[in-house]
Amino acid sequence: MGNVIIPHHRSKDFADSRVLTKYLGFYLCSPTRPLNEIISTISNAKVVYTESLHGAILADSLGVPWVSFVNLKHINIFKWHDWCSTLNIDLKPVYFPYPFFTSDYKSVPLLKNYAKSKIGTLINNKRYKLSPYEKLDQDAVKKLGSVLVNIFAKQKPSLSKLSTRQENIEKMIEKCMEVRRYGLHVCQELTT
Repeated sequence: MGNVIIPHHRSKDFADSRVLTKYLGFYLCSPTRPLNEIISTISNAKVVYTESLHGAILADSLGVPWVSFVNLKHINIFKWHDWCSTLNIDLKPVYFPYPFFTSDYKSVPLLKNYAKSKIGTLINNKRYKLSPYEKLDQDAVKKLGSVLVNIFAKQKPSLSKLSTRQENIEKMIEKCMEVRRYGLHVCQELTT
């Protein structure tokens, strides 16, 4: 299958990821697809490039290398660092050089985001720099695709150690068994 890109579920309001994946030469895996399709796509990927934390969690649990990226400021990096710390992974997300924003989405506060972007540039805040305020045309999307191909090619994918994954699975099963003692039936397939 090759490389797969998984946008954050909120990114669909800001951009058509199909356009960017075309320029990257990646396969698009929408986070809104049925779970069995997402799992199949990720498990057959060479590398998963994901803006979605859940995409990285699935990829890592399936033993597929992944690269995190930040396209827009709505990504909560704290959650990423928290999860990566449980796997002994040093998170090094790829920050887009500018927001991938191609939508006519009406509720985007363009003036507010313009101010945040400029402030982010002044104080060197990578997240604020990615506040979407200007819609990209086809040429700008194509240029962004070319830039990202080079950036992604230099990025070393992450993957936790097999022993760490197995240890975490054992902990999860143990916690599921504890919950079952209280009459709740979660993780039934894992614990039976």
